[in-house]
Amino acid sequence: MKNSISRRSFLKAVGALSAAGALAACGGSSSSSTAASSTAASAAASTAAGANIKLWTYPIGGWGKDETVQELISSFNAKYPDIKVTVEYLDYTNGDDQVNTAIEGGSAPDLIMEGPERLVANWGKKGVMAPLNDLWTDDAKKDIYASVESACRNDAGDYYEYPLCMTAHCMAVNMTKVKEVGADQYIDTDKHTWSTDGFLKTVDALYNGGYENVAAIYCSGQGGDQGTRAIINNMYGGTFTDAEHTKYTADSPENIKAIQALYDAKGVNFDASINGGEEITLFRNGTLQMAFCWNIAQQLNSDNNDAGPMVGLLARRLTGKYIAPKSEHLEKRVEEIHEGKYDDLIEQIMQKPITDMQELYNNREIEK
Repeated sequence: MKNSISRRSFLKAVGALSAAGALAACGGSSSSSTAASSTAASAAASTAAGANIKLWTYPIGGWGKDETVQELISSFNAKYPDIKVTVEYLDYTNGDDQVNTAIEGGSAPDLIMEGPERLVANWGKKGVMAPLNDLWTDDAKKDIYASVESACRNDAGDYYEYPLCMTAHCMAVNMTKVKEVGADQYIDTDKHTWSTDGFLKTVDALYNGGYENVAAIYCSGQGGDQGTRAIINNMYGGTFTDAEHTKYTADSPENIKAIQALYDAKGVNFDASINGGEEITLFRNGTLQMAFCWNIAQQLNSDNNDAGPMVGLLARRLTGKYIAPKSEHLEKRVEEIHEGKYDDLIEQIMQKPITDMQELYNNREIEK
């Protein structure tokens, strides 16, 4: 049995076609991607019987749970039983230091699971990542948004990351409580957004309605810190760097204005002791009435309390509009509806009693 394996085969076998990159097991920080590539090629060639693969992962979704990762590795070992995969779980407090120390010491992992800010902009730029260009075929690119592809590639055109999925982060609100205090008037429910003024009025209405902990500005670590950055930037059009990315602009007038507005808003807590994941937990258990770093994965949690249904609906609609591929048959059906093709059928259904409509729905044919 042939046991040598390419990076592509490993990633596919464990279902890790994701924010994954291959670190070249070389000492120091080589400035040449060619050096990284040749080192990775040597490592790939050595993955014969009895070989080891080192996988290091940050806590992205289920990748922070050993049982989830071990299940993926078991699938891999079913095909490659003689190759051992060892896993090390990183966090956002010490993870970067661990990786940098391993690189300098010549003991970097073969694969690492993280986002573009590290894989592409940091380690990839330094030349210690092995390019994943072979994964980026024309066929693969058809299913990947240009903005996502751009984030996975450096200026020289080398890819250091391959995405598992594409999802949008957004703000979330507890619509049960928002409606309770009459603040839904400040939300554009058609577009699922609001203005800065509407956001601040919603915070004020919730606070005056008896909810002292409306939202939290957090900064204990890098986990989910894009939520904090986004709320500050988006309020008044600020940025954190100039257009050329040559200097930081975090202290711009727009950002200062946003931070001051948040600081002055009653109900918005500046909590340096929590990170994004902990803020999500506080929102889900009802302690907070807003979250700044929500995404579609959160809606799959079964314990979102009274925040869950409306937030889940928001996430699904955002995904359907901006992330999911266009459905040709759905667009055709919508066009037929607008043309009146189903007017008679719709009229017939509208005349039926509610019990008959429930029966039709519960026994409908579902495509799988």
